[in-house]
Amino acid sequence: MKKEYHSRSYHRFFEDYMEERVEENGKVRIVRIYTGDYYCPVLTKKDRKARRCCTAALYLLTIFIYVYCATRRYVINTVWFLAVCQGLSLIALFWFLIPFYYYLTAKEKLTIRQLRDASGLLKKVSIGASVCFGGTAVAVLVASCCTWKYMSSIWELQLFPLSLVNAAMMYGIYYMEKKTKYEVRPGDQKSLPNGERIKY
Repeated sequence: MKKEYHSRSYHRFFEDYMEERVEENGKVRIVRIYTGDYYCPVLTKKDRKARRCCTAALYLLTIFIYVYCATRRYVINTVWFLAVCQGLSLIALFWFLIPFYYYLTAKEKLTIRQLRDASGLLKKVSIGASVCFGGTAVAVLVASCCTWKYMSSIWELQLFPLSLVNAAMMYGIYYMEKKTKYEVRPGDQKSLPNGERIKY
């Protein structure tokens, strides 16, 4: 099979697949099979389900607390750098949906791409979101020093512990996935006789 150029995203998506062009009835179609290793979490089905439920609960609770904090009509929420931190946190929450989807729909046996999307990206985004919420907590303290004369109530400072709670919950998601061990199992698919293996 003649080796052809593919985009970086193509190679990432089909990494460790073997593809071959097959001509049938005057038409050419591409046959792909996965020939790489599989990665399986060292967890029982019950534990896997519990982890997913816990991750979903932490994520939804984080969203609830974020919305509560961001919609308070507090003087402290008008400070620009606090608004920037809240905006970055919102971006992180939306970005989390991508690996969260792959994580929830992952099978017991994962290809290398599925492992990166369901586990690797989940860890990156969750730790990033944790940092954003930690930065928001620090911004609350700084903003309170700038606006304490105009604050309507001491309750405005509740944004500080609530932001820390959000940071802790997102870190909890990161920690759970980081501690999850994956067992490598060799693939059982036969290679294509004239196929070309895709590497990333």
